[in-house]
Amino acid sequence: MLDPDTAAELFITSAHRDPATIDRAVVAEIVGLCGYLPLAIVLLAGWLAHHPAWTITGLADQFAAAQDLAQLDAGPRAVRVAFTMSYQDLPPERQRLFQFLGLNPGLDIDIAAAAALANVSVTVARMDLEALHTDHLLEEAYPGRYRLHDLLREYARTQTDPPNATRQAVDRLLDYYQATAAADQKLARRPRSTSQPFTAVQGGVVPVFGDEAQALAWMRLERANLLACLDYTTAHAPRRVAQLTGTITGLLERDGPWPRAIDLHQRALTTARQHNDRPGEADALTNLGSARERTGDYAKATELHQQALALYRKIDNPLGEASTLTNLGNVRYLAGSYAAAADLYQQARLFYREIGNPLGEATTLGNLGIVHEKTGHYPEAVDLHEQALTLDREIGNRYGEASTLNNLGIVRYLTGDYAAAADLHQRALTLHREIGNRLGEAETLNETGKLLLDTGQPRNALEMFADALALARVIGSRLEQARALEGAVRCQNSLGDTDTAVITQLREAVALYQHIGAPAADAAAAWLATLEPKPPSH
Repeated sequence: MLDPDTAAELFITSAHRDPATIDRAVVAEIVGLCGYLPLAIVLLAGWLAHHPAWTITGLADQFAAAQDLAQLDAGPRAVRVAFTMSYQDLPPERQRLFQFLGLNPGLDIDIAAAAALANVSVTVARMDLEALHTDHLLEEAYPGRYRLHDLLREYARTQTDPPNATRQAVDRLLDYYQATAAADQKLARRPRSTSQPFTAVQGGVVPVFGDEAQALAWMRLERANLLACLDYTTAHAPRRVAQLTGTITGLLERDGPWPRAIDLHQRALTTARQHNDRPGEADALTNLGSARERTGDYAKATELHQQALALYRKIDNPLGEASTLTNLGNVRYLAGSYAAAADLYQQARLFYREIGNPLGEATTLGNLGIVHEKTGHYPEAVDLHEQALTLDREIGNRYGEASTLNNLGIVRYLTGDYAAAADLHQRALTLHREIGNRLGEAETLNETGKLLLDTGQPRNALEMFADALALARVIGSRLEQARALEGAVRCQNSLGDTDTAVITQLREAVALYQHIGAPAADAAAAWLATLEPKPPSH
């Protein structure tokens, strides 16, 4: 509530009338009838502004009569009456859009999504949204994006069409979000095993993204709306849960937080099983397994991927089978079982080649290169990475190209070619930033920090580790957090600083390594033991 004088000034300003011609006693009566609530005041004043022939006295009489003040208090009743007077003044097609906007599960909406919701053209949606904004029935969060005040949202829902029209409107909006999110999945250029997304969108036009960075920017902008749509489908359209969750997997992988991703994929898995959706179940198992892997729960990740593999084989999905073999290889690699990982990657590579999937083949070539690097077979590692890089560039896989450049930089570092390694890491870092891959950026920052430290530049290295740590904490990557913390401690140690704060950082790194079962845990713990203060001898 505003004080009476401020409320009166708000009305006069919003009505766009000459202050000298306004009867302030009547204005005081109107804002009093509004209960001094800004939303009601702005709506009534805006309504008056659109009807220059009306008088303020006439508006006050009409408003007082409509409220039936003998029955209800002025404030709450005033808001609803102000809504009704504004709503009834709209043409039918604009009333319909306003109704549908109240059904939006998200907090705001852009023009294309509104067009899909109302099943109108983007041109018509733009015009009507702007008109509703001008009439003070919509707020413009920023250019091209609109939201309803909470009270207006509730009012709009009371004006909606019959249930079948309501359901169809929300289905159109879900189709729009799912089809657009699927475009990001396609541009992410990573092998997928998920089932086909919805592509038919009525009314609205699905945005066309020029590259992954544009698609990712849209996904991040719509993140809250996509998650709200997921909550809606869980309650009202459970058969869509697994598929819609699958289309935002790429966003969850890149940005985390991964514990939240685990919750979402678990919900998708439970819902798919309840509705006997076997492809959805297999996809959810895969996505949940990958999320568990990222948080370091390798045993659970293995179990989930094995379940997915069995189900993909049962429903005859060779792409799903190949992707799951790759995922199992990833878990084996992270757990330090390099021979088992190489065998799984090789199996996956043959599957990808057989079904004509060069993206999957490039991925497994890179994975095999990493295994050879870890086992000291550097010439073979370089050869495999260069094969992967060639294939990545042929198919326009910038994500894979960035990762492969980073991996080649690691091999060059291990063979003592520090200048080449630094150049490769910088190229990888630039590309990861261009495409918005935060995890890839954190990994490359850690590798660059390691290189700088080992080439006698601890202060520069410390900056890299600090940036990596900040990114890893945002997305929830325990492994990259641990690597960044350990790297920072090594920098401080090199600079002669091993005070309590530094040791605390190393303790945190060791705890993270141990929590996820990373092979680096033992070495970090042994180093920590040498730095811990010794108890006094007696």
